[in-house]
Amino acid sequence: MKPSTVRTPTTASHENGPPTHARAQSKSLMPLFMTLAGATTLLGCALDAGTTSDAPAGDQFETHKQAIFGGELTDGATYEAVGSLAIRIVFEDVPGEPPFIYHQPFCSGTLIGNKAVLTARHCTEAANQYISDGLEVVFAFGSSGWDPEQAVQIVDWKEAPPSPTHPGLLLDGGRDIAVAYLAEEAIGIRPAKIGLFKEKQADDELVIVGYGRTDYFFDEIGYYEGGYKLSGTTTGRALGGPWYSLLFNGDYDAYLQWYFADAVTGSPSEEEALEWWNIYNLEPGYELLAGTPGQEAFGCFGDSGGPLAIAKKNKFTVYGVGFATESSQSTDCTGGSAYLVLNQEMHAFVRKALADCED
Repeated sequence: MKPSTVRTPTTASHENGPPTHARAQSKSLMPLFMTLAGATTLLGCALDAGTTSDAPAGDQFETHKQAIFGGELTDGATYEAVGSLAIRIVFEDVPGEPPFIYHQPFCSGTLIGNKAVLTARHCTEAANQYISDGLEVVFAFGSSGWDPEQAVQIVDWKEAPPSPTHPGLLLDGGRDIAVAYLAEEAIGIRPAKIGLFKEKQADDELVIVGYGRTDYFFDEIGYYEGGYKLSGTTTGRALGGPWYSLLFNGDYDAYLQWYFADAVTGSPSEEEALEWWNIYNLEPGYELLAGTPGQEAFGCFGDSGGPLAIAKKNKFTVYGVGFATESSQSTDCTGGSAYLVLNQEMHAFVRKALADCED
């Protein structure tokens, strides 16, 4: 299997005219996952069930591993409804021996119904691509995405429709949220609640959980550490607004210094720098910048689809999902991460998707 790749933002319609570039040469703003993306088709909600795996943890497979920066390792029972979307591959190479089952986590998500998982839209797009390639995609529970305590097959999903008026932060139409459906109920897992996000909650202590990248170092075989459940706390910085102005506190000179020193390969230019500054914007009321580097946790590759939540008195309520971060040539995942919040419209979409699965 080839190492996974990162989808770069694509051009989209914009009220001031289409952007003139797709940032293909940049190692900058990107989704919080390391995988492929593709067109979505619905597969139906009643296929054969997934099974539990006893596969050993390991790094034998050729793939990038990608986690909550500023977070800490979390056992399987803590935030038990949070799991990883993963490819499951069964090796039956030795006759007479039990098969070796391998899991490769690529995104995060939260069980919010008996057979429904809240995640990011680009994660279900990736799942569709993997399924189209003949691979099985599962939702895996436990502290390790490589060696899950149980894993249930993902068989269907519903994705939120794009915004009719705003391109979203990644210039792909926005609304990066989806509900995936499982073939059968998970055993012994209590689903999380979903809550209606209100702007004042951005100032609350918010919990983020995911299976993404932990830090900047490479392990002994040359791949990033990740794929284990991490959690941390954060607060919201802005619900909508100009991405780079928010990251650099309105200091355009500081932004330019970063842009020319670290943001791009190829031929950086003042024209492109100004274009980035102007066209990359969080959709007001939908997309939240959260996490101050050095002070709070924020997401990284592999944390896409993971929850933005409030945990109080044994109640875990999800108010949004992670979908993007800022990166550069020298430092991945810096500056904070973006979350699609469950405002009134997105909350209604998720509730409808839950009802559709239960019908």
